[in-house]
Amino acid sequence: MRAADQVLLIPGFFGFGSFGREGRPHITYFDHVIKALTAARPELAGRIHVTEPPPMGSLESRVRSLQDAILLRLGGAFLRGEARGAGPRVHLIGHSTGGVDARLLANPRYHFNGEDRALRARLLRHLGTVVTLSAPQHGTPIARTFMSGLPRLVLDGMSVATILANAGRLSRRLGVPGIGLAYTLFQAVRPRPGVNGPVIDLLAGMDEETARQIERFRGMVMSDSRMLRDLSPRRMAALNARVGHRGSRLVEIVTAGPRPSLRLSGLTGLSSLRALDRRAVYALCHAGAARADFRPRTFPAGPWIAAGEPGTARGLVGEAPRANDGIVPVSSQTLTGRAARIVLADHLDVVGHYESRGNTTLFKSGADFGQRQFEELWRFVAAAL
Repeated sequence: MRAADQVLLIPGFFGFGSFGREGRPHITYFDHVIKALTAARPELAGRIHVTEPPPMGSLESRVRSLQDAILLRLGGAFLRGEARGAGPRVHLIGHSTGGVDARLLANPRYHFNGEDRALRARLLRHLGTVVTLSAPQHGTPIARTFMSGLPRLVLDGMSVATILANAGRLSRRLGVPGIGLAYTLFQAVRPRPGVNGPVIDLLAGMDEETARQIERFRGMVMSDSRMLRDLSPRRMAALNARVGHRGSRLVEIVTAGPRPSLRLSGLTGLSSLRALDRRAVYALCHAGAARADFRPRTFPAGPWIAAGEPGTARGLVGEAPRANDGIVPVSSQTLTGRAARIVLADHLDVVGHYESRGNTTLFKSGADFGQRQFEELWRFVAAAL
């Protein structure tokens, strides 16, 4: 890395930066990721930033938003064409759909409406490494599940549950999926559409301003869901055929979750109920992403990061194309069929929302992903930049 290089973290599905006010506990998407990156490479301190794309907007709108975020980091001299020499680079780390955004922006064959081609060509020369984690490069079948009807209400509840994954007294007592379900039921039965109120602060015990920020974000999620259309396997296949796989240096990291199990051995009482709701959500989502007719069908090759032996981890996951991380098939997460790392983890584990940190995850997948694996993963990412 050059001395002035910057790093952008790009959220994915329901992606956000953070919620809350200074001096209050913040809710963050990349939970502890910046800390892990700077622990691995102290020179990155102060040079890691989080973008906030349209959370469920079209891929085109998200790529345009990412370009704007990069231009902001490159500065006014670059925009005016006054930059001299090699200059700084911006390295991109995208989780989930954020990984698709990053590789599309890095691909000179991908274009969007209103693009300044000369500016884009100069920008591409300042892109560094592009790291993708859990990215649906070939789409995901679960996108079709949430396109209409009751799944739209479930989508609303999941967005709230994802945000509240590490916040609130009640979420720790009832379990995050329970919060999402309660909120979904409220939206379904509320007396008139214009009445939202600070219901989230009642559910999660947070301050009113943070609750209102989340309400506005939820409105963005529900008002524009073009991402679901764009991430359908059929549309992604057409996009990939059109633009190919060119771009900056690409480091693809695959997440592979265990096949679901509702077994609650060793747990009793409220702990058992909290475990059951999160296992059930994982099982439901895993089933939505597991399709025998999905293409590509091949399990990616690459070294593993897992709590146990790689051979054991591979056996827990199952076979492609059904194998997935609860959201994205494993065979969708690379463009070449080769992964820089394969992580035994669910879709949210790798950005810091894993089980051993307490009730900070929407899923309870049984991946046994913990602090050691989290640090190993982000040391690898830091070294790749």
